[in-house]
Amino acid sequence: WLKGQREKLLTAAHADFLSSDAGINLLSDLRSFATTWCARYEEMCEYLSTDAVYVKNYGDCFFYEREWLLTLAALLEQNPSYDAVRAHFASFSAPGLKSGIRGDKKTEEIVRAKARHDTFGVRLDAYLARFFSVTAEELSALLLGQAEGIGKLHTFLSMYEERLEREKNRRGQLDFGDMGRLALRLLWDFETDAPTDTARAEAMKYTEIYIDE
Repeated sequence: WLKGQREKLLTAAHADFLSSDAGINLLSDLRSFATTWCARYEEMCEYLSTDAVYVKNYGDCFFYEREWLLTLAALLEQNPSYDAVRAHFASFSAPGLKSGIRGDKKTEEIVRAKARHDTFGVRLDAYLARFFSVTAEELSALLLGQAEGIGKLHTFLSMYEERLEREKNRRGQLDFGDMGRLALRLLWDFETDAPTDTARAEAMKYTEIYIDE
């Protein structure tokens, strides 16, 4: 497993991050984020457009954020590079909300819109901090460092396991984990990722197997 993780990190480090397994998951999450928030901002901007006071106080901010989200959604459909998405996040510069809306103008819809705007800001900051706070070159260096660390850990654990196996063989001993592990080796070929001949032969002997907890 560790070797597989190391290879994935090396692949990600030498390619665009968004083409890696982790990057593909991030793209999927970003697409969901963009779709959800585009719909919310369309609804909010439509409501704001019904009153000149709303447009004056909140319009610049909400309309800017809607357009930024629409551009993000379009960008994400083009299988963009990490740098392209990072640049779009870095470009975010929405004008602030003007004086609060009070009195009978402060409807439930306005309160909800303000709360959503605040939530959107938190989500945006989280994406920037977690995924887009470094350049592609810096990210590549981080991934290479992680791959190196995992490689060293794999080497250490392999050496430990080898010495442990030699000592158990010398003493003629098995531990509890060996019973399941060795049984699994009899039944599954990890090189071909398929059942062994032993497993196939044993499987022919049974039509049903009942297992107690």
